[in-house]
Amino acid sequence: TSLTCMDCELSSGVEQLARVFTRKDSTLETVRFQRTPLGDEGVELLAQSLCLNTKLTTLELSYCELGDSSAEQIASALNTTVITHLNLECNSFSKQCAFAFQGLATNKCLTYLNLSENVHIGDEIALAMAEVLKRNESLKSLLLQLCNIEDEG
Repeated sequence: TSLTCMDCELSSGVEQLARVFTRKDSTLETVRFQRTPLGDEGVELLAQSLCLNTKLTTLELSYCELGDSSAEQIASALNTTVITHLNLECNSFSKQCAFAFQGLATNKCLTYLNLSENVHIGDEIALAMAEVLKRNESLKSLLLQLCNIEDEG
């Protein structure tokens, strides 16, 4: 089962959706938020509910105006989920996101991570992510297209 919210204004609806993720009878395997501003509070609610979900394997939060606090919430939740595909394309992550994703070194589920079009991701983040991923055995695809990564990264 999948859920897609594109160009939505959710405000209080995020809390209701987060409750759906934690239901024991939930069959959601894929959740996509595209061009839906969730805010740090909304992502915090989603991240908390993801920790209790054992079926969701694909999460997309693209073009959702997410910042570093959201990256930290998502990264923290990743180590307690079965998510294999994570798309965080075109958000507003800065240098701090590399530190948020250090937990990926021990993650055993995630096979695909898309951080493309996060223009604040540059060489420093790319190098930090490379160090983390040297210890990760599950991640097979990391997309960093249209980031500000130069030859050094």
